[in-house]
This record gives sequence, structure tokens and C-alpha cells, in this order.
Amino acid sequence: MEPEDRNNIIKSLKGKIMKLALSDYVCLFVVCLLSIVDNTKLVTEVSQHQSFA
Repeated sequence: MEPEDRNNIIKSLKGKIMKLALSDYVCLFVVCLLSIVDNTKLVTEVSQHQSFA
């Protein structure tokens, strides 16, 4: 998977991270995905958007 693909997945999860993170097994996917994305600015933007929404 290319970095651009991972960034697109993160962008598509904007506004849905909290709902996914509270799920039993999907939270593992979210943690794994956020840990391998090398774009910290994007990850911060998505997670802050969710926490303040």
C-alpha cells in the first residue's frame, strides 16, 4: 500500500474515527492505520476534527 493510499483512507475516515474506535474489533484497525501513516499533520487534523466536532 502506497503512502498516498493510506492518506486517502485517513481522509475518508474524517468524522468517523470516534465511532470506529469505540467498536470492539475495528478499533484495532484504526490504531494500526494511524500508527503506519507517516503524515502526522493529516493524522492530527483528522483526530482533532473528531474531538472538537
